[in-house]
Amino acid sequence: MQLGDSIFYRSTNGCATRFAKSLSRLRFVSENSAKFPGWGCAINLNYIKVVFSKEVDKESAQNPDNYFLDGVKLTSADELSLQADKKTLYITLNSALTQGDKAFLDVKGAIYSADKLKTVPAFQQEVTFADVTAPTVASVEADGNKVVVVTFAEPVKITDAFVNAVSSNFKLDGQGLSNFAFDKAEVLDATDSGYATTLQLAFAEPLAAGSHKLTVPAGTADDLVDAAGFKVAKSEVSFTVDAVTDAPKVSAVTGENNGTVYVTFDRAMSNSAVVGANYVIGTDEAEASFVSGTGYKKVKLVFDAGTVAKGANVLVVKAKEIKDTFGNVVGTEDLRLTFNATEDTVKPTVTNVTLVDSATVRVKFSEVVDAVFAKNKANYTLKDASGNTITDFSVNQVGTGANSDTYELKLATGHELNGSKYTLKIKNVQDLAASPNVMDEHTATITGTDTVAPNAKEAVQVSDQKVVVYFDETMQSESISNKANFAFKDGTGKFRALPAGATVTPGDGNKNVLITFPTSYKVNPTTGNTEFDVTGIRVSNVKDAAGNVLDGIAKELTIEASASSKPKLVNDSFVLKASGSKVVAEFEYNDTVTELVKADFKVAGQEADTAYVAGKKVVLTFSSDDKVSAIKAAGPNAELTVVGTPQSKNAYGVPVTGSDTQPLADDQVAPTLDDANTAVVDPEADTITLSFSENIDDSITGLYKDDFTFVNQSTGKVLSVKAVAVDGRKITFHFNAAAKEDLIKAGNSIVVKAVTSKIDIKDLEDAAGDQNKYVPTTRDTNGSYVVKAPGQVTPPAGGGTGTDNGAGTGTDNGAGTGTDNGAGTGTDNG
Repeated sequence: MQLGDSIFYRSTNGCATRFAKSLSRLRFVSENSAKFPGWGCAINLNYIKVVFSKEVDKESAQNPDNYFLDGVKLTSADELSLQADKKTLYITLNSALTQGDKAFLDVKGAIYSADKLKTVPAFQQEVTFADVTAPTVASVEADGNKVVVVTFAEPVKITDAFVNAVSSNFKLDGQGLSNFAFDKAEVLDATDSGYATTLQLAFAEPLAAGSHKLTVPAGTADDLVDAAGFKVAKSEVSFTVDAVTDAPKVSAVTGENNGTVYVTFDRAMSNSAVVGANYVIGTDEAEASFVSGTGYKKVKLVFDAGTVAKGANVLVVKAKEIKDTFGNVVGTEDLRLTFNATEDTVKPTVTNVTLVDSATVRVKFSEVVDAVFAKNKANYTLKDASGNTITDFSVNQVGTGANSDTYELKLATGHELNGSKYTLKIKNVQDLAASPNVMDEHTATITGTDTVAPNAKEAVQVSDQKVVVYFDETMQSESISNKANFAFKDGTGKFRALPAGATVTPGDGNKNVLITFPTSYKVNPTTGNTEFDVTGIRVSNVKDAAGNVLDGIAKELTIEASASSKPKLVNDSFVLKASGSKVVAEFEYNDTVTELVKADFKVAGQEADTAYVAGKKVVLTFSSDDKVSAIKAAGPNAELTVVGTPQSKNAYGVPVTGSDTQPLADDQVAPTLDDANTAVVDPEADTITLSFSENIDDSITGLYKDDFTFVNQSTGKVLSVKAVAVDGRKITFHFNAAAKEDLIKAGNSIVVKAVTSKIDIKDLEDAAGDQNKYVPTTRDTNGSYVVKAPGQVTPPAGGGTGTDNGAGTGTDNGAGTGTDNGAGTGTDNG
């Protein structure tokens, strides 16, 4: 907004006059025009005009929670109305102020831009409440040919009694309104106390096309009077009714199989066009809304997932229920409109993550997403700058309807985000396509609203010349590197500046600082009381990352022999991953471990084969078969444990917390066919049981029927799976449970092939509610996995020379050189 904007010099609402009287105010706006997000002024004693520099979102702009007047939040009793330009907002206060009152209007940084991709920066402005002019009729306009809208230049009192008497108080072309089939009057934007700017007059029959005059009565002590007591003068205002009598038409219908359909009319439509029940596909009714910026011509319809199919669809439009602004109906019979829905194959993405305030994080997706997944708290991981997981929040939908593209994380009281930096990981959220698209994992960095002063927690002796001071949050590096901000208490009890030879070195993540004294000084001596003895530390003027000064400005600390707080495992940081035939465990500490001893840690009771540190993360690798099998068998129940007296330490020699434990937060290890166990073939029951590396989900066994194909080599028949049963890590496939047709006989060899495109087999849910699908190996899919009846037969490794004495003497090479009496020369006494 530039200083020369017409609002300052041509406005008749009084704001420009008051601003012009204050040169400092004009200068302030001018100097800050590049970043100032808007301005506000009082038009009368209860009417405030706010102008944003860019178009804003209507829902957030009209939310009274986003505005404070002298520190008091507005309420639903007040009326907020964003104008058609999407920049101008009028606030009608339910309670008027007095002449000359000044108050600060604060606008929170929680108002979206029109596209909802950004939020308007918070701003504050002082407004003066003064009113020396009478309210006037700003306009009278026809909305179609059955509605006349009267707009006043400022809020005036309109009582229910006045509304009920409109037909006799108002005149149309010199006659009472009842002569024109007057129906009713309605106040559109009233506060709880009855102040409003808009009065709508509705008629049962169309008004004649052409020019008309509406006579508005003079105000009284109770009606058409503003908050300062000034009354509306009697006035006569001309308006025109256009001549439109033909039926509106639907000019276009488009859609996607994510459930979104757009209907475009050839003219502006009434609110009847956004009644969802007027649009039906099958038996499903839509949620309807006008598309912003289309002049009330384009309607967005949202149907339940699965309603709109890819390809041809039929939309039923209840034409006789939908009218344009002139009252013309679309038609007398329902319309059946065919449209082709394109397939939605685009994954939703996170377009914006905003810290609205210390208790609210707003997440904006690229499209409307399924609220079931978007509101699932398990799909969000919020951590502070130290890597600690924050769990005290709920996830709420922003906006009406079953689903939305915007959601908010609301922090519980006492758990606000007052730190300097946070990270939010979002995953598993899917859209509404017929075949839902699942987002890729997204991690956002959030800058907190830190207003809390830091605290120096303790000073700990590291050696005879070294002391480490711990803070409760991340500090400014330059602040804690400044020797002038530290002093020491000598043996005589006096505080002195650090000696010339002392050094001050920020530690891990700027949450601690190491003070090193010259060799002539000694920390916490057992004897002595000289000026070279160091018995305490005083910290002063240091600042956290957000610039907040130390709580109390200065703090004196006694030097402790050992730290009261040790490096501790970060909650929800324990992850298991697969790396070829190995399993890798990762977890984090809230302090960097510089001296790592792998014997300190076990996963599912197993000690790692190798270990290393990457930042604050510890990585353990398990490569031996027995350890890998044990961890896989534990699945989501695998637990990380730390021995009672660990030897792993941080940079200052402080050992990590002993006897610490962490449940598995994220299991990323998929189940595999377990060759350490055996495939069981039962020719009597006509079943084959396959063993996996971990427990399998038994809630969707019906989906497992086509995950494998089974071919009896001896008979050439394909075995059809009739039923599936899961017991822990074992899946039993039943081929003929009812008829007992003897499909598998002793001595038969069965080729087992996994069908990659059909795989539904999953392991159990981990703590985040995630599951991993079984991913077949080449051996599993190429037919080299062969089992033989009867009994338990170890599957061959994949095609070399080998023997199989399942029931007699002979050789059987699943896919290599050898003999099998089922189909060649050899011996097999099955």
